[in-house]
Amino acid sequence: GSPASDGSGGGSSMAASTAHSLAALAGGAWRSRDSHAQHTSLDQAYREYLRAGCHGHALRTTFVLQLLQRVRGEHAAASITCIRAAEHELTIELVEAALQEQAALAAAFSRPSPMARRATLRLVVAGARYAAAGHREHALRCYAVAYGAGYCGKQWSLIDDELHFALARELSHRHRYA
Repeated sequence: GSPASDGSGGGSSMAASTAHSLAALAGGAWRSRDSHAQHTSLDQAYREYLRAGCHGHALRTTFVLQLLQRVRGEHAAASITCIRAAEHELTIELVEAALQEQAALAAAFSRPSPMARRATLRLVVAGARYAAAGHREHALRCYAVAYGAGYCGKQWSLIDDELHFALARELSHRHRYA
């Protein structure tokens, strides 16, 4: 049968999730000033997709929601949205890495004041997930951005230690297999 009627009992939940996500975007709602209603619909769709076991749809809903939040300047909320989804995607390291990186970018652009430590930490976590997934170039990029952002050396000993170790490991691996 179709994914919505696979016999697992998730069909009505899948239909409700789709209805919530479409309702949030229908009729130009993405331009609406009622961001709370949009957020509620997309958040409800996300939860129902997870409950129905449709992780791909939940992930798509997450990316739509965080994009809408970032467009509206709600960078801190976008960061939290990505972190929440990353916690559910622990089995897919590449997806978790991308979500952590998006969370870092959103935290770096949050206003009124950027969340520098949070952004750096998320970049380090994204780098570790990329490395674990075998995407060493992405890992190196995340580590280099975190290091180059000027956060290293500000008495954040745990982040400093992790960054130095990770950069050395990735550069060593890069030169060894280049």
